[in-house]
Amino acid sequence: MDVATYVVCGFHQGRRLKPQHFKTEAQAREHAAYMKQSADFVIVTTSDAQIGKVHGAPLRGRRPLRAV
Repeated sequence: MDVATYVVCGFHQGRRLKPQHFKTEAQAREHAAYMKQSADFVIVTTSDAQIGKVHGAPLRGRRPLRAV
């Protein structure tokens, strides 16, 4: 099963800001509008992940396991 996550990325004075992830497009667009007040450039995009197959590791809860 595929799950779409909405990602908001921004740039400020040539530096990339930390991407923010949202479950709905409305939340992502609202955050992007807020970021536009201080950021030079804002992008709203989607990221598709397959449940149970993120980076080859099984999911526990909603977050993938991180390799150590």
